[in-house]
Amino acid sequence: WCSVLPGMALAQTCSIPELRGPLQADRPINEQARSGVVAGYTLALSWSPEYCHGNAQDTSEQCTGPNKFGFILHGLWPEGPSGRSAPRWCRASTTIDRFVFRAQFCSMPSSRLMAHQWTKHGSCAARDPADYFAASRKLFASVRTPDMNALSRRRIDVGGFKRIVSALNPAMQPSHMVVMTDRRGDWFEELRICLSREFRPIP
Repeated sequence: WCSVLPGMALAQTCSIPELRGPLQADRPINEQARSGVVAGYTLALSWSPEYCHGNAQDTSEQCTGPNKFGFILHGLWPEGPSGRSAPRWCRASTTIDRFVFRAQFCSMPSSRLMAHQWTKHGSCAARDPADYFAASRKLFASVRTPDMNALSRRRIDVGGFKRIVSALNPAMQPSHMVVMTDRRGDWFEELRICLSREFRPIP
């Protein structure tokens, strides 16, 4: 079973900080570029209260700013064909300008996360950050998420959580989802949705 920290839905009002210069993230030295065929995607929705609760050292805008977030967009990750590695770090980093940052911030409220997601995943999925983040933002907005305040008062298992999400999103079946919890399985951390190349939910 797993629980959720009491929280709220995505902040109704989102205060966007000013970006001082473009964002850029470089590939870590120990990470090798992996190109390849994109066979589908994973859309990852993180539960921000649990993430910030377990990462007190995180000084990003997500955990230390004036906003209080519920579900946030962790990322849209291209996946390879079955049995093959997913493409990663596909090309040299491209900077993210302040217009893209402002458009993306309320769904992905961390400049560090934004830069990392583009460099590691987005560079394998789109021509530029604007296209990648626009697609990920549209997919994120299309997912109806449950009332986590109400769920925090219940004892619920992973299967039950999947069924609740499926009821809110009829095109999405429990087999299309992966639920991530902490190591003990006590606390909900993230919902991952498997998508085809055409962005339709798949097992």
